[in-house]
Amino acid sequence: MKIHLNRALLKGFFQTASKLVTLDGRILVSLCKGQGGTRVDKPIRRWDDTWQVVEMAAHGELVLVSVEKFRNDMIPKYTSVGYRGGDSAFDTDGALVHVFSKREPLYPSMDMETLLQHLESQVLETKFGNLVCNSVYHIKYRNNPLEREGSAMHYLSEQLKSFVETLCIKVRHISDDNVPLHTELAIGSPLCYTEGHKVECSLRHTLFDVLDEVLKLWNQAHDEIIMFPGLIFNDLGVDFSYPPLSCHVLLLGDELSGVTEKCIRRMLQVFQKGAMYISVSAFEMAAECHHRITADKNIFIKNVTQTKVPVKVAQEFSLTVEGSGESRCISASVIHLDRLSELLFDVDNWRQLWTQESCVVFDKNIPFLNHSCFESLAYTCDISFLESPSFSSAKFCAILWQVAGDIIINVEFLNMYQSPDGWRSHCYRITYQSFDKALSRKQASRIQEAIIGKVLCAKLGISIR
Repeated sequence: MKIHLNRALLKGFFQTASKLVTLDGRILVSLCKGQGGTRVDKPIRRWDDTWQVVEMAAHGELVLVSVEKFRNDMIPKYTSVGYRGGDSAFDTDGALVHVFSKREPLYPSMDMETLLQHLESQVLETKFGNLVCNSVYHIKYRNNPLEREGSAMHYLSEQLKSFVETLCIKVRHISDDNVPLHTELAIGSPLCYTEGHKVECSLRHTLFDVLDEVLKLWNQAHDEIIMFPGLIFNDLGVDFSYPPLSCHVLLLGDELSGVTEKCIRRMLQVFQKGAMYISVSAFEMAAECHHRITADKNIFIKNVTQTKVPVKVAQEFSLTVEGSGESRCISASVIHLDRLSELLFDVDNWRQLWTQESCVVFDKNIPFLNHSCFESLAYTCDISFLESPSFSSAKFCAILWQVAGDIIINVEFLNMYQSPDGWRSHCYRITYQSFDKALSRKQASRIQEAIIGKVLCAKLGISIR
């Protein structure tokens, strides 16, 4: 059997059928066991010996959202007309039904002027002033998963809120509406500017950066705990496995000792993560504000069934603050909500937590994350170019973040060649994967050539080889 012809037939079907459904419309395809080439196929065939159903569907802007067993008991009179003269038929034993959903294209427009707009700074409007910042931060902040009901981090934030309220007498909740996103001093990257005045300042790199503002909201009552879930801004570098923004929760008050650890243990129980355990260790930490940190500890989660190193999910510390002419020691905790989400929901890539279609659902009262895509494929493409005077690896990666940060999961520097004449050539390997929209190998190659390559040439003056 010439299986490449089957794939071509399937690809043509998806491209035609896609025209008949609206966005989020469903298309169902049944295949014999092992034919689809997905992770649930049994037996697992060689990739080149399957119909590669996920990639073929991507040509019609379709993503795989679920795979179900073929229920021949629901259609007992079903018979296949067969092929090859009728002597072969569709074998329903072990067959699977693949459910696809239509999504918007990754790049509705490839117009260069439109693409270059992604590189322009954007304005974040806040109650504490408008901030001019990198477009990546603007887009991600506007899609804040803490504010989207159904998202993993919104769910965990609400669970944490409930747990804290059962352990503490009085809890006061504040949000980003009450606390600035920036510090007035340019204490480091990521930098931003106040609109109009063009004063350089810094987006908060940690919730400690705005601790003074949080303390102003705390009435210093002995029975009050402040709970502040907020986003922090990370540097955009060469590591595309680290998100531009992270979700943290700050707890602050007098009677807080041990609360964070109890909450995390409770979450492990809710998710029935018996293979995970908590470990605690002391750590030294330089004060990130003028208040003195007197005692600190890290909280880790380790999975006994995996060889991965323990993941730090929270920090607890004592803090000496000045007020009313006297010093006072209070407790504080920072919970890394995104890391906790990745562990509890078994998420491999931070982008899965930020997709709009992903949501928390329940199976026998156990929460799990219904991903935007049931399965997506990764593709690698190499890019080689001649260096220009304005080229730098930092600028190169910054453009990749702005143009395709949601689908570039890794950038690897392969080599550099310098000729006797002095010109230099660079080669990088870029890995693409989309977690919410359709992406085929052909589309990945086209994106690199028609979008990324052209933008790099326009902004850095390089010459693609």
